[in-house]
Amino acid sequence: MTDANWTIQHWNRAAEQIYGWPAADAIGQPISAVIPTIRYIGGDSDGTATQTLLQMGKWQGTFVQRTRTGQELTIEGSTRAILDTHGAINGYIGINRDVSEQKQAEAALRQSDDRFRSVFHASPVPFVVTDALTGRYIEVNDSLLDLMGYTRDELIGQTVLTLNVFIDTQVRTAIRELLAAEGIVRDYATQARTKSGSLLHVLVSVSELITERVACLFIIVIDITSRVQTESALQRAAKRLTVSHAIDRALLALHTPATIAGTALARLRELIPCQYANVSLYAPDGSSATILGAQGDLPGAHPIGIPMPYTTDDDFAAMSRGEPWLSNDLRREPSGNPIVRRLLSLGIHSALRIPLQIQGDLSGVLNLLACSSDAFTSEHVTIAQEIVGMLALALYQEQLIEALQEQLAARTQVEIALTAEHERIVRLKNEFMATMSHELRTPLTAVLGQSELLLEQIHGPLSPRQQTAIQRITDSGQHLLAIINDILDYTLFESGAVALNISPIALSSLCRNSTRMVMQTAQAKQIFIITTLDSAVSTIHADERRLQQVLVNLLANAIKFTPDGGDVGLEVQGDVLQAQVIFTIWDTGIGIAEADLPRLFQPFTQLDGRLSREYEGTGLGLALVLRLVEAHGGNIQVSSTLGQGSRFRVALPWVPDGANRVLLPNT
Repeated sequence: MTDANWTIQHWNRAAEQIYGWPAADAIGQPISAVIPTIRYIGGDSDGTATQTLLQMGKWQGTFVQRTRTGQELTIEGSTRAILDTHGAINGYIGINRDVSEQKQAEAALRQSDDRFRSVFHASPVPFVVTDALTGRYIEVNDSLLDLMGYTRDELIGQTVLTLNVFIDTQVRTAIRELLAAEGIVRDYATQARTKSGSLLHVLVSVSELITERVACLFIIVIDITSRVQTESALQRAAKRLTVSHAIDRALLALHTPATIAGTALARLRELIPCQYANVSLYAPDGSSATILGAQGDLPGAHPIGIPMPYTTDDDFAAMSRGEPWLSNDLRREPSGNPIVRRLLSLGIHSALRIPLQIQGDLSGVLNLLACSSDAFTSEHVTIAQEIVGMLALALYQEQLIEALQEQLAARTQVEIALTAEHERIVRLKNEFMATMSHELRTPLTAVLGQSELLLEQIHGPLSPRQQTAIQRITDSGQHLLAIINDILDYTLFESGAVALNISPIALSSLCRNSTRMVMQTAQAKQIFIITTLDSAVSTIHADERRLQQVLVNLLANAIKFTPDGGDVGLEVQGDVLQAQVIFTIWDTGIGIAEADLPRLFQPFTQLDGRLSREYEGTGLGLALVLRLVEAHGGNIQVSSTLGQGSRFRVALPWVPDGANRVLLPNT
């Protein structure tokens, strides 16, 4: 409150809070000094406000004032004149209200509305504002117009019902129920129809928008047609891969063509909508057809389906060139074709036929029948051609298998005959060798017996020259007998007539007896035999005579091919991990070339023709050794260096029982 001169007389607590002046500081000061008015809002000024107050006794308006700290406030004020009993102005009373925040909010709202309108119309996302009660379009942006193909005048005031926008007539009801339950609808998937009639897959989001005039719904429409089509294409492609994989498995499993056809047709109907499908195979002259496989049901049709061609000669010729035949409306086909009439009577309106060619020749056809018109697309044709290609491969595979089986049967007969003939030849050869060996050994034994009697001079004394001659006869006879024995043994092994007599053998005795049998030859060449035995290998289960034959043969060879004064060794070692006993026969002889090692155990083979003149032998010794070792379940390995010697390693099964090495004396 002020007096008539605008000097403050009363200043309440609210004034203190708004302006920052305590009452003690404000009272008694001119109001212009405490709360100066900076400007008026709405066209007034100090002069016009004062004039109105004097004339009307009151004034109200909005103005900006500065607080004690210098802050500017927006004030809504009302001032009245206080009159005395004579009607003269005695003072003034003012009521001021700080509306700064309210004005700021109103300004922000106006700015927000402007921004919203700018975003609404400029957005690439389709927006719609409808009346929440009637559903009529209040506002739409350009993006929605572009999407739906309408003009703004065609939409404003209309509803989704009057324009028949949604394919599902219950969409509007469903959205309202969701909005009532949750307060907002997000990404409701449905289909919308454009002005031209094309269908779109859309996501609709709806929220409430409250304005001063009416309750509205703010709707966002997202076109996902491309995404849905892409996802659908991916799903179809995945299904095609699954079908192809199933048919491939049938092909790899070498199922019959009928089984493969059944699998293919069953899976094919998952990809191509049809009521019936079959595969027909043509006779070589094309005069008839038979069903390889069928799926589906045609009411009133023959149980096995309709195998015969139902196209014209020109269409059949086109299929012979590998071209598919498609009719999505059989009513347009020539009415004179009885098969077409029959299909129409069964309610079939679409037919697709894919030729089945094997090596370029028309061998059959895939028939697909559907009750609806326009049932088959170009994609369906491609899928069907892929399946037919697999069926053609299966049929060709079957033809190859049948031809191969015939060839194998013929070859088997030939092999049986050859095997029988080979066995007969081997038997005759073995019989001949055994007979010849026996016939040769009988007189040879008599010769050796008589020569030994002569050497013992039982029939009288011999001169030195006579003794030398008879000794040569004896040596040659012994050599010949050894050759005959080797031939007989090898022949017996080849015929499988040798049975091993397996028993425990003392290895020390075996090695001593083996070295004793070649000792005379070694001493004649001044060759020292070194024998080393692992004491852990005390016994081995084998045929003692045959195993001694192996060791003697290898030791004799080592001595034969070692120059005078050289060394030959026999080592026996147990291998606990491999459960083997290893016999190693080594020498310091002439050695074997690496290129000759593969021929070492071939029968009747001398590695070098010159050796046969210097070193006696039939080439059967090592071949016989190999068979004896293998008969015991073992193996033999050779390593050699020319001019330095060779090592023959014989490994035989063994049950380990210890390990200490001892050196056997050279006996």
